[in-house]
Amino acid sequence: MSSPPETSNDAGQTQAPCTTTDHGCRLGWLPLAVGAVVMALTLALWQLSVKENKDQITALIRSQLDHIQSGIVAELDTRILALVRKARRMEIRRSSVAQWQDDATLYVRHYTGYESIQWFDSSLRRIAWVVSPQRTPPPPPAITSSAEDTALLAKAISTRMPVLSAIETLPGEVSSVKVYIALFKESVPVGYLVGVFNLHDMMDLSLIAKHYQEGISTVISDGIGSVGFPENSGVRSGNSGEEQSRPITLYETSWTVRAEPTDGFLRQNHSSLPNLILFSGILISFGVTGIMYLSRKS
Repeated sequence: MSSPPETSNDAGQTQAPCTTTDHGCRLGWLPLAVGAVVMALTLALWQLSVKENKDQITALIRSQLDHIQSGIVAELDTRILALVRKARRMEIRRSSVAQWQDDATLYVRHYTGYESIQWFDSSLRRIAWVVSPQRTPPPPPAITSSAEDTALLAKAISTRMPVLSAIETLPGEVSSVKVYIALFKESVPVGYLVGVFNLHDMMDLSLIAKHYQEGISTVISDGIGSVGFPENSGVRSGNSGEEQSRPITLYETSWTVRAEPTDGFLRQNHSSLPNLILFSGILISFGVTGIMYLSRKS
């Protein structure tokens, strides 16, 4: 077998060709190996920093959701318990219709979010009286002959507890929820006090507005209807996975509250550290490889 040809250097000296058994040739892979190790470490640090940044954003959204959840429960519970107290007074006191209407008017003025407070007698044939903010057209009857209303009234009688309706849309694109409270005289149902709440007016106060200013939009759903805060806010589609949701159970009614970050929130809380790590690691990898290669040739 013929041996590989010899090469000459600039001084005219003969130099043996590099073979796979030559120690110097084996060292030729060292710059590439070192560069690959640096690149692997860079990618590992980059993925770690990306995950850490995403975890921080998730923690921020969850923190906001905690405040939103507690705020929604507090706003609803405050109004519902006020209606319950009114209903119990109506059970034990004898007052005129005008007095009860004046009392309900104070509720409407004091608590933001009322569409109306309505009183039905036990026959459900008519509204005995209704109090609402000065709006046109007047609010529709809160109790109808529908199967849903019939089931809710039956539940209010059997449990003697406030019962919440599904989220529905009233005329004028008003997202609302109704609260039914049955009144009794000597354990006999004598009527129903119904509070109709405008969810946007009730929630879109400092509670929701504050969090939206911080980049969080809120969606409340009960599986039948849903309402977003604020309306037409350009929230994310939910496909990116950054949103967080949590169940709320209030008077045996289950809602889901979802906090969705806006694009502005994600931009504001996005860290540039992962990109810096990746860019710096690539430069270091190529730099180390080039320096080792040049030093080997020299």
